[in-house]
Order: sequence, then structure tokens, then C-alpha cells
Amino acid sequence: MVKVCVIGAGVSGLASIRWCLQEGLDVTCYEKRPLVGGLWCLEDEASRLDANNPIDIECRPYATCYTNDDKEAYSFSDFRFPKDAPIYIPRRKVGQYLEDYVDHFHLRPRIKLNTSVIKVKCISNGPEWQVTTKPVTDTSHVATTEMFDAVIISNGFMNRQYIPDIKGLDAFKGRISHTGDYYRPDVFRDRNVLIIGGSSSASEVASDISRETSQAYLSARNGLWPLNRLYGGIPAETLPIWSRYTTWRYNVSELDKVYGGGVRKRFNFKDYSMEPKRGLLRMAIAIGDEIEFRIAAGALKMKGEVKEITETGAIFQDGSRIDDIDDIVFATGFNPSAEFLDDDLGTLETMDLYKHMIPVNDDSRSLFFIGIANVLGPNIPTFELQARIAARVISGKLELPSKAVMQRILEEDRSRLRERFGNELVEYEKLEWYPPYIESLADILGVRPTPWRIFLLYFTDPKLAYELMFGRPLPVSYRLYGPHSNWDEARKGVMESKENLMIPLRTVKYDEETNGVKNGVKNKVVAASIVVGMSAILLMYKFDKLPFISLFIKSL
Repeated sequence: MVKVCVIGAGVSGLASIRWCLQEGLDVTCYEKRPLVGGLWCLEDEASRLDANNPIDIECRPYATCYTNDDKEAYSFSDFRFPKDAPIYIPRRKVGQYLEDYVDHFHLRPRIKLNTSVIKVKCISNGPEWQVTTKPVTDTSHVATTEMFDAVIISNGFMNRQYIPDIKGLDAFKGRISHTGDYYRPDVFRDRNVLIIGGSSSASEVASDISRETSQAYLSARNGLWPLNRLYGGIPAETLPIWSRYTTWRYNVSELDKVYGGGVRKRFNFKDYSMEPKRGLLRMAIAIGDEIEFRIAAGALKMKGEVKEITETGAIFQDGSRIDDIDDIVFATGFNPSAEFLDDDLGTLETMDLYKHMIPVNDDSRSLFFIGIANVLGPNIPTFELQARIAARVISGKLELPSKAVMQRILEEDRSRLRERFGNELVEYEKLEWYPPYIESLADILGVRPTPWRIFLLYFTDPKLAYELMFGRPLPVSYRLYGPHSNWDEARKGVMESKENLMIPLRTVKYDEETNGVKNGVKNKVVAASIVVGMSAILLMYKFDKLPFISLFIKSL
């Protein structure tokens, strides 16, 4: 039996274990924490279990953290949140969800907790990989070595805090920290705090901190794209920009104009001193539901790029300065790290990774990085698809493209990212726009609801075809076709998705007017019929299935 080593038992690691077992592989996972879940680990419980063994954690969700993505998007394809779960999940419930996932698929016997990986080395003869580990609590420095046929590195992209080199930072006399360490705002009570960063963590943590501070400041070098989780009472990820059709039909520049223009209608960004320097899909976004109110309330003030740090404050590129800063909190993200890799393998910074997961130069196709892609969207389904690909390749059931083809696709992907991010490519080289990226993974695995599959589905199941075409790429939709498919379960998941989001909100019963309901249903059926017909035509036009239709539409 093929032996597989999985490093890390967070989201990506758990998905890797589950799908390796599905493919009949003998898998062993090493996790340095005393509990599974990665950054969602039930930390309070972990501390209770091992109070004498402090865990070196580079990132943890803060006390009031919720998922950025709704429960239908932020879930595994075959293990969804309960219908009565809230739309957005608090941190502890995510941790419990992952614990339940482990028990549901009987993963626990495969996981060795409190175990650090010291070295991963490629061996040319015999088993492919030599993995050296040791217990976290062992002070005797006794290490154990085991041989594996394949290695999946799934320790995530949030395992090494990044703090930029800013002039004068070493001279600052106050406290310096990172959002990866942030938990509660009370430690900043009655202090002046400067938060540096422009992503979701910057927006959310700055808003949270400003509840307790004397004054909070947020320095965003490139301005800010503030996005609410909800638009019109529904999750933002149910908007058309996330749909398959939108992804197929429009390029990034067009989406920037449409979606960015819609976001700008909320308020004047310049009035709030957060005017972004780049388009919405060309920089990190800041998901958060409070930042404009915290600014309007005076608790939080926006600032531009920091030029220099002084002993007691900061000087900004626009010439302004603050001279009474007590704390600096960096919300500047993380870098993935795999320091246990043998020197002969190189580093993550130097490796050419096909789809951010497979080393192009690894002829053995037995080394995989799951979970280091930073997607603009839900990461659970992304990492799950990566894990499914890895497990199929290791089991010999999926053949990857040749090295030359993978290198060509990698260069095309880099060119696309370079067009999006320009000179800041290095900073954003692993930041992928979710819909096209996850569809590309689904293509590799053979599970994507392709335009042709959807077109044919219009003749047998038009309602499902409509949801697949104009709805977002839900995790469960990648169980309709190809390996691991379960048509009935997947169809049910797709069709129930919107209703499941609303179920936990409906806590009051209202009397419905029968006629109104009937008329509403009738109108929806008529509208759906028209849309389905138009959709089929648009599909054929887009993919040149009927040339005369293409000519007709282009003439309009």
C-alpha cells in the first residue's frame, strides 16, 4: 500500500487525510498542536489539555472573529454546516465543525498530535521520502525517522508572520505586535494604536481595537476596498460577480468596473480617506462590516503609507505625522513556510509550483503543497479540491500534464497575475480570484460543470442548469460529475443552498397571502423559462456552438 505523509492537521491537512483514505492510501499526519483545526483549533480547550506546553502559534482568530464567507461557500463538498447554523460562523463553531469532520470520516487514528516535523528529505532509492519527527514535549531531542512514498505539506499559508522593514521601526519605544497575535481589544484600552495594513484583518482588527483605544489609526498604503459581508440582506458571494457565467463572460478589467462601481456607491471613499490606488480585483480587499461607522464615530482615523517610524510615532508619505503612538499592530499578512524541507529541495520562494501546489521539477509527482494559495474567496473548498487532486495523482488514477505543459501553464498564470498586480506581483503572486481558480482545479480533476455539460443539462434539468450557470461555484457542485460524484446529494445541495442561508433567520412565523404566493410562483416560472432559453443561446454564442447566433448577437 502507498504510504503518504501529511504535515499539518488544519483545513488543508484534514482534507488531504480524508481524500487519501478515500483513494485507499496509507496516510499518517503529523500535527504540532494538541488538537486538530489549525488556526481554527479550539485553543481554549488545547490550553486546558496541555497548560505546561505553550504552543508556538503564528496566527489565531481573535475572540469575535467570524468567517468572511457564508456557510454554504465555506464548507467541504460532502460535509456541510447544519441548516440551522448561522450564515456566518463564529470561530469556535468552525473549530467544532472541523472536529466533527474528523470524527465523521474517522480521521483521528491517522493523526499524531504534539509532533513536530524536523526534516523532509528526498531519497533516490527505495521509498521516496524520509521524514524525521519528534514530540513537541520531548526535551531529550530524540527524533524518529519514517519512510513514505509521497509527502503532502499542508501547514498553510498563515504560519509565518510578515512584518515589513520600515525605517526607524527598531527605535520605536512602544509595543509592536501582529494581528496573528491579536485576541481581544482590552489590552489596548486607553492607548493610541497604529494599525498598518490594508486587508480584511486590518479592517476587522482596527474596528475591533478602536472600541477600547483612546485613538486608533489605520495606515493603508494602497487605500482600502471595504466590502460588507451582506448586500441587501444576502451574502455578497451570492451576487452575480461570483457566478460561473460572469467569470466566463467578463475579464478582470470589466469586473473591476462593474463590481468596483457598485461598492463605491456606498459612500465617498475620498471623504473617508481610503481611496484605493488599484481596482477591486487588483489588490487585497478589506472585508468588514463596521469600518466606515468606526471612522464616522471618530474612533478610527485613516492614514496613508508610513514613511518612517519615530521613537513615539510615525511620519507618513503625505508629510503628516503622529507623535503619541503607544502601540503598532501590523496587519501585513503571512508568508508560507516549510523550513523542514531539505536544502536539496530548495525553498518555497524558489520553487515553481503548478497551480500553487505541485513542484514542476519533481519528476516523481510525489510532493504536494496543499493550502498555500491565498484565494480571494472561501479556502475550504479550494484546499479540498487540491487535496482531491493530490490523492488521485498519488494513487495513480490521475495523470498530470508533462513538465513542459505545466511550466507553460505556470508562466501563463504568472502573466495573468502580473497583468492584475503589476509591480506588486511578488506581494500578491499567490492571491487568486476564487471562481476561475477553483474552476481550473476542477478541470484538472474532471469534476467541473463545464459549459457543454450545463448546456446539455438544460434539456433534462433546467432548474439545476440555471443554478450552475448563474449561481456561484458551490463546493457541492464539484460532486456532480467525475470521480467521487454523488449526483442526488450534490443536486440537492445546489438547489437548497439559497434556502439554507435564510433558514436560521426565520425565527418569526408570518401568515402568507395565498394569491400572492401563487402569483409569485407563476411569475418566477415564466421568468425562469425566458432566462433558461436566453442562457442557452448565450452559452452557444460564447463558445461558438452556433456561428449564426454569434453573428446575430455581435450585430446588436
